[in-house]
Amino acid sequence: MFQNVLPQPLRNRALHVVGEATRTRFAAQLLRRSQLTRFGRLMYESHESCRRLYECSAPELDLVVTTAKRAGALGARMTGAGWGGSAIVLVRSRAEEQRVAATIQRAFRRSYGRDPVITAVRAAAGARRESVS
Repeated sequence: MFQNVLPQPLRNRALHVVGEATRTRFAAQLLRRSQLTRFGRLMYESHESCRRLYECSAPELDLVVTTAKRAGALGARMTGAGWGGSAIVLVRSRAEEQRVAATIQRAFRRSYGRDPVITAVRAAAGARRESVS
């Protein structure tokens, strides 16, 4: 579709955006059905697309995502505007959270000589419309 229209890197970035929109719609369906394993795989695909096609990741984020995957996390991806920032890691339990976080911390310290900031967060009900009288 974009092969003959857009020059690089715009072509790859457009492919990422189209793929990300598709992944986002599919992810919403998976979450409604509580299919966290498949949702996690989409997170890894999304990060890889950000890294390879949009070229907006950073080595530190790639390390976190790769390490999380090797440690058995369900999913991980960079989040925010890209070109640095944060990663989110999906795990099933508090015990897994602690194990994966410790693994990421060791790998990060080994590679960068400092500890990453790791903050545990919990899923909530999400956004909703509020009526103001």
